Amino acid sequence: MAQDDRPSTTRRGVEEAGPESLSLAGWIHAAGGACLIVIAWAAAEALVSATGLPLPPAIVGMGLLFMMIVLRPALVLAIRPAGQGLLKRLPLFLYPVTAGFLTLPPIGFADLLKLLLVLCASLIVSMLVCVRIFHMMSRDDR
Repeated sequence: MAQDDRPSTTRRGVEEAGPESLSLAGWIHAAGGACLIVIAWAAAEALVSATGLPLPPAIVGMGLLFMMIVLRPALVLAIRPAGQGLLKRLPLFLYPVTAGFLTLPPIGFADLLKLLLVLCASLIVSMLVCVRIFHMMSRDDR
């Protein structure tokens, strides 16, 4: 294989071609990134349960993960392989949510308004976090 045909390699053998082409060191690195994602999610679950925040733990976890990345930008390289794998399978996470909405009992206008506000807040936070991460990643590629 010619030098130009190989995928570019980042630190610790993680190839940017995706998780399917990772070496053993790359798989270990990807597992570490997945652990960081799960740790942020579990910490958010505990935080939301302890404080009663009216936000989904996944959104709070994304905020915690974002704060970790801001404090230590090199974490992007650790999280990228696991994140790419999750993004490829994202539709699988949306089907249970849709089924859950179909089985909800009739709700009042006040409940619907609260649900709408939380969903909008979650969407805005997730969009801002994604934009910031994309900007950080584009600076890493230069």
